[in-house]
Parts: sequence; structure tokens; C-alpha cells
Amino acid sequence: MSKNDYIIFSSIDWEVHYQLHHQLTLSLSKSENRVLFVQNIGVRPIKFNDTGRIIKRIIDRIFSIRGFKIINKNISLLIPLIFPFPFNKFFIKINTFLLSKSILNWISKSNFNNPIIITFLPNPVIINLLENTFQNNLKIYYCANHMSKGSPEAMPLESWEKKLFKNANLIFTISHLTYERSKKYNNNIFNYPPAVDFKKIIQNKKIFNIGANKTNICYIGALSNVIDIELLDYVISKLNEFNFIFIGPILINVNKIKKYKNVSFLGQLCHDKTISYLKSMHMGIIPYKKNEFTDNVYCCKLNEYLACGLPVISTNLHEIEIFSSNHDNIIKISKNKNEFANHIIDINSKYDVIDKTNLKTIAEKNSWDKRFELIINTIEENLLEFEKNRDQSSNLFFDYYNRIKKRLISIIIIPIFIFLISFYSPLFWYLGNILAINTPISESQAIVVFSGDGYSNYLNIGYQKRALDSKKFLENKLAKKIFLSSGKDQTIHEVTLLRAFLITEGIDDKKIYIFEDYPSSTYENVKMVGNLLVKNRITDIIFITAPYHSLRSYLIWKSNYPNINIKIPRVIDSPPEKIQWKNSYTNIKIILYEFLAIIHNKLNNRF
Repeated sequence: MSKNDYIIFSSIDWEVHYQLHHQLTLSLSKSENRVLFVQNIGVRPIKFNDTGRIIKRIIDRIFSIRGFKIINKNISLLIPLIFPFPFNKFFIKINTFLLSKSILNWISKSNFNNPIIITFLPNPVIINLLENTFQNNLKIYYCANHMSKGSPEAMPLESWEKKLFKNANLIFTISHLTYERSKKYNNNIFNYPPAVDFKKIIQNKKIFNIGANKTNICYIGALSNVIDIELLDYVISKLNEFNFIFIGPILINVNKIKKYKNVSFLGQLCHDKTISYLKSMHMGIIPYKKNEFTDNVYCCKLNEYLACGLPVISTNLHEIEIFSSNHDNIIKISKNKNEFANHIIDINSKYDVIDKTNLKTIAEKNSWDKRFELIINTIEENLLEFEKNRDQSSNLFFDYYNRIKKRLISIIIIPIFIFLISFYSPLFWYLGNILAINTPISESQAIVVFSGDGYSNYLNIGYQKRALDSKKFLENKLAKKIFLSSGKDQTIHEVTLLRAFLITEGIDDKKIYIFEDYPSSTYENVKMVGNLLVKNRITDIIFITAPYHSLRSYLIWKSNYPNINIKIPRVIDSPPEKIQWKNSYTNIKIILYEFLAIIHNKLNNRF
């Protein structure tokens, strides 16, 4: 096996639960290949529930060396920071430039030699890089699912993926449907589904027991939008004599099944711990919804269940049906929730006579060692052919011209770009809308107003806007009490002015509570007001603050007072819903400050 350099554009981050991306990278590393693993740059615009992931990405970037981290002597990690607008033509060009610059600098400093490119991601930026920056490199697309069918926001990927199918030198697929889809555009295709680290599982002798008095039914992997929660709700409620254990990150609302006493969530564990828990289980389940996306998926967990000797129950996914028919119908396949529950009952009644050794034998046939050998042999054969046709000629003048051009870009174009992107693009409008959250409003026990936060000036007129907001909600009889607090220490107390204004507008003085002490931070403000709300048994409030201050406040409220229902309305100075292309210096300063404040609070474990 020859030693090569690889760049892997991943569709997941390195820290997520163990998957094909990790297997491939670690195996290349063990074979003394060097790998630059580029974290996921996404396939859809960001949403509010991405906030935690965005903050983590920023923190990881801060504690890296210009975005790079060392995993081991052969694996380096790139944590890219790009603009989260994957299909905007303007930002595609900008993101391509930013990512290309980082990678080329890395290649130069690390002496990467004609790296082989493997991408799991049909993102427009990646395709631009393959067509331009890496046009003379061997390019492999590992098609791991039907990504454009994963969510409505990812639908534009379909046309980009077709382009990638056509332009890649080599295509790997994980399922029969992905193979058939890619065959329309390329002839150099190999179907290499995920496989199991069989030796590693057999050598892991640790067993972590849980719920020893009952039969344990286990699911490993992310609880994401592919999971059929309605099916699980039915099965778990019907089979209360069984334990249901879930190992993996929770990415969706699981309240429907969280309420049951026979359900346990162990969260995301390292792969070794996951296997140690699996070995104490009795069955493995794959409760996926059946749709175009899941029919294109080959479940990594399938062979891990079998390697641990677990019988498997699954919904009727296309790839599972093919696998089962190729192995004497070893998988119990369900067309509906009643069948799913009955299969569990049936397996439990026959559990002692099931041939667990046969299950492990089937898994061993799908071992990662065998799969990796096929993958690496295919790459090396294609690399030899590719290098024969590669034009190795160099043009010294062209190289000199490119060096001069890069210097000019760094000196002149980058500052201009930063100015334009800051003041004449929708970037800060998008970022501001992430900060300015709002929720549906209904009658509540009280209104809580934070005045003075979220403004950049020591002396500001923000309290006037909060006064008008407060008046509107009180006049609409949405609450009977109002609590006023200020985050700014000023000559005349803002809360005193707010109170005076509300009284002159006819609001009963007895309904107004003010805090004349100035908290040192939003966190202290929340704690001060929150303690009084708890004392007064108030559990439902309308919270009014400066719009860009609302996300930080909300995160602190929910972390410290989870039993208080927080409703945040649109206020007078909420950012416009229509996209804005011009930004003021003041707004930019406030937005940047708020994101830094969120990071600061996260690092100090305030939420």
C-alpha cells in the first residue's frame, strides 16, 4: 500500500458519534497516509436551533491555530468559518476563496504532495474547489446518502450533486439506490457501504449493564428527523415490560417518549463505551421513517448490532430489505408500528434459541478491514491511471504571476471585501435576526422589562422604546403586573422614568415593580428578577428587552429558570423582516458584542 496525502471534505464534524467518515480517516492514518479532515460546512441556511452548534464552532476556532488542530501525527483538522448561505452566488465565491486560501496555505506549510480529494459533501463551495483549486488532483465523491432529500432547505443540492457525479474521477456509494442514481452520470462507480470494526468489537471485553431485570431494546445513533417518534411512542407504551435505551445525541423533540419510565437516554458516548453498553442489550432497533431519504441510507448501526449478537428489528427501508433477503431474512422488517411491536415480542419469546453466533458471522462478512482493503485498492488503481494522464508541465511565469496576484489580494482586496461584506451585504441582517428572537404572545402573569441592555452608548434612549412596548402590552391586558429593571447605571434611573411614563399613561402604580439596584451583567439581572418571580410564584412572563439582547437573555433565563415560561414579542425596534443590504456601524458593533457576550456566558457556564 502506497503512502499518500488526502483531503477529506466531511458532511459531519469530527466530534459527532462514530461513523464512516471516522473509520475511513483513521484507517488511512494507521496506514501512514496523511489526512486533512475538513469539518462540515453545511448544506442549508442556519436556523435558530443551530445556535449551540455555531457557538461551539466559534469557540473551537478560537482555540485552534488559524482554524487547524492536530488529532494525531497523521490527521489534522480544519475548522472552517464561512458565511452560512450555501446557495447564494455571491457568498459561494467568497466562501470558496476563504476555504481555498486556508487549505492552500496548509498544503504549502505541511508539504502535502498532490493530495487525493475525497468529499462526502456535494456543497457548491466544495464543487468550486474541485473544479478550480484541485482540478489536477484525483477527486472522489463518497455518496453517503441522498442529501438533497434530507430537508426542504437542502433541495437545491440536487443540481450540484449531478454536477459532482459528472466531474468526479471516482465515485463510491453506500447503497443500491445511491449507486443507481450515480450510474446515470458516471461509469467509474463502486458500491462500498459502511462496515463494522469487527475486531475492535470482539476485543472489547467490557460490558456495561443497565436495567438488568428487564429485556433491553437499544437504539444507537442520533435521534434526528429520520426517527419515527409516533412509532416509538406506540411501541414503548405498548411494551412497558421492556427497557428502551437510546445512545446518541438528541437533535429533535423527544418529549413524547421521554415521559415513559421504561425509557433511558444515555446521550452521545465514545464508540468503545457504546459497544460496551450494546453487549448488555438483547435487541437492536432501526425505527426510521420510510421516505426517499431513508431508502437511500445504509445504516451503520445494523452491522454493529449483529456483531454484538443482537437480533434486529427495522422499518421496511429499501436497503435493509435487500440486506435481509441476502442473509436468509435475518432482519425482522416491519411495515407498521403494530408489526414492529409484535416482532419485539416474538424475538423475546424465542431469544434463547436464536443463533447469536450466526448473527456475528454475518457482521464479520461486513467487517471494515475487508471494506477498507477494497477501497484503498480501488483508489490506488485509479490513481495510477490518473497520474499517467496528468499534465505535469509547469509554467514559471504563470507561477510568478499567481504569487504576485495573491499578494495583491491580501494587501488590497481583502480589506475592501471586509468593508463591503460588513456594510453593504445582508450578513449582519442575518446575524441580527439570529439574535432577535421572538415567540407567540398570550396572556401572562407578568411583564418583565430589561431596559438599557443591547445598546452601545452609555447614554441611550432605549428605555423610551421599552416604555412604548410596555404600554402596548399592558393596554392589551396581556398581564396584570410589570417588573422593571435596568442594566445601565445612569444619572436618572431609567426604571424611574419608565415608571413615571406608565403612571401618566394611566397604568396603576400598584402593578409596577421596579429594581433600583444595577446588576453587573445580564446574568445578574436575570438572577435578581428571577428570584423575585419565584418568590411571587410567577411562572409565565412576557419578556421585553432590546431585540439583539433577546437571545442571550433567553438562553440565560431558560438555563437558570427552566420552570418559567418565557415569551418574547416583537418590539418597536425589532429588525425588519425584509432582507436588508445596508448596515450601520452601531448595529454591527452591537451584533458583534452580543455574539461575544454569548460566548463569554457559555464559557462561564451561565447556560
